[in-house]
Amino acid sequence: MIQETQNLKFQIIRFTGIAAVLIMAIFMIAAAAKFSGQLNPLENWISDLGSSFYNPHGAFLFNLGSVIAGSLFLIFCSHINVTYASAVCSKRVLLYSQISGLASGFSLVMVGLFSEDIPSLHGLFSATFFISSLLFLILMNYNLRKDLKLKKLAFYGVIPILMDSLLVIFYMLNRNLPTPIFEWLTGISYAFWILLLAYHSPNSNP
Repeated sequence: MIQETQNLKFQIIRFTGIAAVLIMAIFMIAAAAKFSGQLNPLENWISDLGSSFYNPHGAFLFNLGSVIAGSLFLIFCSHINVTYASAVCSKRVLLYSQISGLASGFSLVMVGLFSEDIPSLHGLFSATFFISSLLFLILMNYNLRKDLKLKKLAFYGVIPILMDSLLVIFYMLNRNLPTPIFEWLTGISYAFWILLLAYHSPNSNP
């Protein structure tokens, strides 16, 4: 009975991680379908999908998706210290990973609540999202070296880490560079990594 309850808990955790990615993707696609004009990843930031100026008919879809996905990701990250306890090299690093993941999820919720229509707060939470996500990626991938199956996931994690790092660097340079494309590449590669992380999470605990 205890084992069945534990397995159910792990399946719920898996569901929240996968659902967070899929819901965000669905709402983004729906918002993009209503985007005014042509959506260009070289010029348009992802958050333009949630702007009433750029996307008056679909902004609420992106913002709602961010709030829902971020909330689900918060639930997922609040349990990774349990599901990954036996699969990581350091429980302390896992704790730091968890804190970074929680910050990432919380920031995504705030990005949805404070869209580009409120630039000061949106900019703050958007920057917090990408920085905390970068920390989550680095710490979690570094800590997955113990498990052979998850080690492969850690190797893949180099891609979103690289994309996120380039995004931060190019944004700080503040030059006429196609910086938005790195935001899109970061978002896509990070989402796929989370999808894999969530899928394998229940199997990482005996």
